[in-house]
Amino acid sequence: MSPAQGPAASSARHRRLPLLWLAAFILLTAEALAAAPSPPCGAAPSPSWPDPGAAPVVRVWQTSALDTPWRAPDCLAWGDGEVSRLVVLAGRFRHAGGSDGLLTRFAAISALRGLPYWSVSDQRWQPLILAASALTDAKARRPRSDFALDELPAGAVRYFAQQDNRTSGMPMFRMQVLQRAPDRLLVTVVNEESVSYWRLPLFPAGTLRSSYLLQRLGPGDWGYYSIAGSREPALAALLDRDASFRNRAIALYRHLTALPVREMPRYGVRNDAAGADN
Repeated sequence: MSPAQGPAASSARHRRLPLLWLAAFILLTAEALAAAPSPPCGAAPSPSWPDPGAAPVVRVWQTSALDTPWRAPDCLAWGDGEVSRLVVLAGRFRHAGGSDGLLTRFAAISALRGLPYWSVSDQRWQPLILAASALTDAKARRPRSDFALDELPAGAVRYFAQQDNRTSGMPMFRMQVLQRAPDRLLVTVVNEESVSYWRLPLFPAGTLRSSYLLQRLGPGDWGYYSIAGSREPALAALLDRDASFRNRAIALYRHLTALPVREMPRYGVRNDAAGADN
């Protein structure tokens, strides 16, 4: 490039930068003001099911950025607690059987151990869950074998404990089977104890909730919709962890739908780790 071309090219690049910033601002604003998530509780979900074979749709919302206040639908049984962040995944997967075959994956608490996910901070696959065990009940809190299907009828409440790779200790969670029908399954999980990350308390008891709705869409064709809501301290809401939340949602989606690890989308991948497969 000649000296005469250099300043002109540089000037053109500088003129493009404000336009790029404006486009990014418009995109982020549109996403923030997009319609709030809506689980498939008697109506079509939002985000909607992707096309067969397409990657799942994963989105994160700060509820303060929504144009209307968000309230969890009654079908999730979350109650009226405040939610500051929402993480939603809408996916589609193949499954030849009915909901009982899918419920066995919720029942097998011990199978969560070693669940892989893409770590944004480490830029490699890491185990998301380090330890997990079903519990006899909330009071005795004794480890037991995985739950059996006949222990999980509609309305059943069971307890388990788990430690993920950022958790201090092994907090207890409550799992409730809200719906169990041949073509539809709805399970909600709530933290019964405070959850701390890197010894920093983030989620007091009852403030970390997630629901998983699996629904038959056609022969061998199932929809998966997960929604996780949390109430975090103001400082935590300022941290840029959206990619991490997405990767955690993807890891659970893979586990509950038996999706191979190599088919898992990864968020927050830097160029120097783009080719890493293990």
